[in-house]
Amino acid sequence: MPYVAKLNHSFFDEIDTEEKAYTLGFFLADGTISKMTEKQRRYRLRIGIRDYDKDVLEKIAKVIGYDPEWNKELYFEKDKGMVSLHLSSRGLWRSLDARGY
Repeated sequence: MPYVAKLNHSFFDEIDTEEKAYTLGFFLADGTISKMTEKQRRYRLRIGIRDYDKDVLEKIAKVIGYDPEWNKELYFEKDKGMVSLHLSSRGLWRSLDARGY
Protein backbone atom coordinates (compact mmCIF):
# COMPACT_ATOMS: atom_id res chain seq x y z
CA MET A 1 0.00 0.00 0.00
CA PRO A 2 1.49 3.41 -0.94
CA TYR A 3 2.32 5.95 1.72
CA VAL A 4 -0.19 8.79 2.06
CA ALA A 5 1.25 11.90 3.67
CA LYS A 6 -0.58 13.41 6.61
CA LEU A 7 -1.91 16.76 5.46
CA ASN A 8 -4.85 19.07 6.19
CA HIS A 9 -6.39 19.08 2.70
CA SER A 10 -8.98 21.72 3.70
CA PHE A 11 -6.43 24.13 5.20
CA PHE A 12 -7.17 26.96 2.71
CA ASP A 13 -10.97 26.46 2.62
CA GLU A 14 -11.43 29.21 5.18
CA ILE A 15 -8.77 31.82 5.94
CA ASP A 16 -9.72 32.55 9.52
CA THR A 17 -6.37 32.84 11.31
CA GLU A 18 -3.23 34.89 10.93
CA GLU A 19 -1.27 31.68 10.35
CA LYS A 20 -3.50 30.72 7.42
CA ALA A 21 -3.28 34.23 5.94
CA TYR A 22 0.54 34.17 6.18
CA THR A 23 0.72 30.71 4.61
CA LEU A 24 -1.65 31.70 1.82
CA GLY A 25 0.47 34.79 1.16
CA PHE A 26 3.57 32.64 0.95
CA PHE A 27 1.94 30.37 -1.61
CA LEU A 28 0.77 33.37 -3.62
CA ALA A 29 4.21 35.00 -3.58
CA ASP A 30 6.56 32.05 -3.95
CA GLY A 31 4.43 29.06 -4.87
CA THR A 32 3.04 27.35 -7.91
CA ILE A 33 0.13 25.01 -8.42
CA SER A 34 -0.42 22.64 -11.31
CA LYS A 35 -3.01 20.11 -12.31
CA MET A 36 -2.03 17.08 -14.29
CA THR A 37 -4.43 15.45 -16.73
CA GLU A 38 -7.83 14.27 -15.57
CA LYS A 39 -6.67 10.70 -16.13
CA GLN A 40 -3.72 11.13 -13.75
CA ARG A 41 -5.74 13.17 -11.23
CA ARG A 42 -2.71 14.80 -9.67
CA TYR A 43 -2.89 18.19 -8.05
CA ARG A 44 0.50 19.60 -7.16
CA LEU A 45 1.64 22.54 -5.09
CA ARG A 46 5.19 23.76 -4.68
CA ILE A 47 6.93 26.55 -2.78
CA GLY A 48 10.58 27.27 -3.56
CA ILE A 49 12.77 29.68 -1.59
CA ARG A 50 16.44 30.28 -0.75
CA ASP A 51 18.00 27.51 1.32
CA TYR A 52 18.83 29.81 4.23
CA ASP A 53 15.05 30.19 4.79
CA LYS A 54 14.47 26.44 5.10
CA ASP A 55 13.00 26.95 8.57
CA VAL A 56 10.12 28.94 7.01
CA LEU A 57 9.15 25.95 4.87
CA GLU A 58 9.40 23.66 7.88
CA LYS A 59 6.98 25.93 9.77
CA ILE A 60 4.57 26.05 6.82
CA ALA A 61 4.68 22.26 6.53
CA LYS A 62 3.90 21.94 10.24
CA VAL A 63 1.04 24.46 10.08
CA ILE A 64 -0.73 22.63 7.25
CA GLY A 65 -0.26 19.32 9.03
CA TYR A 66 2.27 17.87 6.60
CA ASP A 67 4.55 15.17 7.99
CA PRO A 68 7.63 14.73 5.78
CA GLU A 69 9.40 12.28 8.08
CA TRP A 70 8.94 9.37 5.71
CA ASN A 71 11.27 10.85 3.09
CA LYS A 72 13.14 14.08 3.80
CA GLU A 73 14.96 13.89 0.46
CA LEU A 74 11.66 14.43 -1.33
CA TYR A 75 10.60 17.08 1.16
CA PHE A 76 13.48 19.49 0.67
CA GLU A 77 15.06 19.26 -2.74
CA LYS A 78 18.26 21.28 -2.91
CA ASP A 79 19.08 22.85 -6.23
CA LYS A 80 21.34 25.87 -6.71
CA GLY A 81 20.88 27.23 -3.19
CA MET A 82 17.13 26.66 -3.17
CA VAL A 83 14.85 24.43 -1.14
CA SER A 84 11.32 23.52 -2.06
CA LEU A 85 8.29 21.95 -0.49
CA HIS A 86 6.28 19.71 -2.83
CA LEU A 87 2.73 18.65 -1.99
CA SER A 88 0.04 16.73 -3.78
CA SER A 89 -3.48 17.63 -2.63
CA ARG A 90 -6.69 18.01 -4.56
CA GLY A 91 -8.27 19.90 -1.63
CA LEU A 92 -5.48 22.46 -1.28
CA TRP A 93 -5.30 22.86 -5.06
CA ARG A 94 -9.05 23.49 -5.34
CA SER A 95 -9.03 26.05 -2.53
CA LEU A 96 -6.19 28.00 -4.14
CA ASP A 97 -7.75 27.71 -7.60
CA ALA A 98 -11.07 29.03 -6.26
CA ARG A 99 -9.20 32.09 -4.98
CA GLY A 100 -7.99 32.83 -8.49
CA TYR A 101 -4.48 31.50 -8.04
